[in-house]
Amino acid sequence: DGTRANPYIKIRLWPRQEDFSRFIFQQLADQAEYAVEKSRDVGASYILVMVAIHQWLFEPGFKSTFASYVENKVDKRAAPDSLFEKARIILRRLPSWMLPASFSFRQHDFFMRIINPETGAVITGEAGENVGRGGRSTMQVIDVAAHGDHAVAVEAGLAGTTDCVGWVSTVNGMGNLFARKRHSILREHQIFRLHYTDDPRKTA
Repeated sequence: DGTRANPYIKIRLWPRQEDFSRFIFQQLADQAEYAVEKSRDVGASYILVMVAIHQWLFEPGFKSTFASYVENKVDKRAAPDSLFEKARIILRRLPSWMLPASFSFRQHDFFMRIINPETGAVITGEAGENVGRGGRSTMQVIDVAAHGDHAVAVEAGLAGTTDCVGWVSTVNGMGNLFARKRHSILREHQIFRLHYTDDPRKTA
């Protein structure tokens, strides 16, 4: 009929996604390290970003840092696969009364940094070998953690920056730090698996 379809869908979490959001909030409360083994297209990145936005809105001084080995995966304008563009998609679709009163995308949304001017909370990003060297964070998320070449250096860089580090990835064999975290270092309560079979839209 010539009308343009809306490319966005309302977020209605399925039960396993609800479990995942509760899991992330618990790790935040415990300031604990954790690992998320995920399939593709199960919403893990969006949920992590939504948790960060919730804290950004309501927790003064909160700082989340999203990191990846590739800069474009962290922030690339108009690329919804990047973590920061996911954050912008969510923020632009919140009712105006939910945003900080003096917040302006022009003044407070930068490359790899989104500031809450009312509370001082900030969402930041890092990439490459500099991951973990950006100062203290309340939570740090390492995306595609099984697919980088500098995982040990990244872990060393994270020492002293936060106790709440999330290693998030699809699997990539056993020869990487993410696999060791997932299978032999972290305890069961620090591990979450979000699999495509948890998605009610999908069949085997």
